[in-house]
Amino acid sequence: MLQGPSGSGKSTLLNMVSGLLKPSHGTIKIGGEDPNSAQSVYIAQTPWLFQGTIKDNLCLGESFTDQQLLKVLSEVGLTDELGKDPLNRVIHPEQEDLSGSQRQRLVIARALLRDRPIILLDEITAALDEKNSDDIREILYNTHKTIIESAHHINFDLAKKYGFESWTIDNHHLVNK
Repeated sequence: MLQGPSGSGKSTLLNMVSGLLKPSHGTIKIGGEDPNSAQSVYIAQTPWLFQGTIKDNLCLGESFTDQQLLKVLSEVGLTDELGKDPLNRVIHPEQEDLSGSQRQRLVIARALLRDRPIILLDEITAALDEKNSDDIREILYNTHKTIIESAHHINFDLAKKYGFESWTIDNHHLVNK
């Protein structure tokens, strides 16, 4: 768990861990290696979806079997919620035809398809109520991946249940709480 006030550098740190940004000084190592995009998947606060089918939004041009896609939709609890033929359902993000929780779980499903060892979460539950936030965290925390989550609101009981450490960014320094 990564906490700190707005503008303290939480998102910047996640982008450095993902390999998208390089530190201006110092180093970041993951397993003794420089971070690279093949190690992690980044889930942002605002789910990015486009007009098209659920399948299109999951695959992003990559090839996955329908079985893989339906399995990951099931893992995030969307199979029944998306109708009779979920993969071919067309979504229109500007019309808000999915709830905030459904949008976030769809983006999580997309991330899980990539099967990277590290999942970076940047305020992914900020727009959700407490129950939906906890449900989404339970899905992610049960993946057996390394999770680094930046959040203003943390369920410390859930974090403790899954053995998460809490860190704070204080004056541009990472401090273990």
